[in-house]
Amino acid sequence: METVYKANSFRGQAIGAMFFTGFGAIWLGLSLYALGWLNATSSTLLAVGLATLSLGCFALYRNARRWPTRVEDPRMARTYNRVNSAQWIAIFIVGFTFSRLHLDAYLLSAITAIVGIHLIPLAKLFRRDIHLVTGMVLVLWAS
Repeated sequence: METVYKANSFRGQAIGAMFFTGFGAIWLGLSLYALGWLNATSSTLLAVGLATLSLGCFALYRNARRWPTRVEDPRMARTYNRVNSAQWIAIFIVGFTFSRLHLDAYLLSAITAIVGIHLIPLAKLFRRDIHLVTGMVLVLWAS
């Protein structure tokens, strides 16, 4: 069976990669700060890595114009919005609850687990096994 590449798919992958790049840089920067390893060298390396990956994402997004588009599925968009909304609501509730219970030390682990859990339905939605792997790794890491 011949694979037909669609611009929507490449744009979606580029946007997803940009989110993973941005949030990954934030998490890595926070980790370096928490470990006391954030200095000029590590900050520069982090910035160079962020810039390199971002440029790749922008290039993929821009080059997607070479392929035809397909009609977007409104059910897919609704499901994506629901999953993302549930993630942010859970993060807000956990953040508020943990701060009230003085469990601030566990907040980043809880957020990591929530983000990992939210990737599991997205893996099925986008038919991307890498989201499932990433989600499970995040949940295990948070544990």
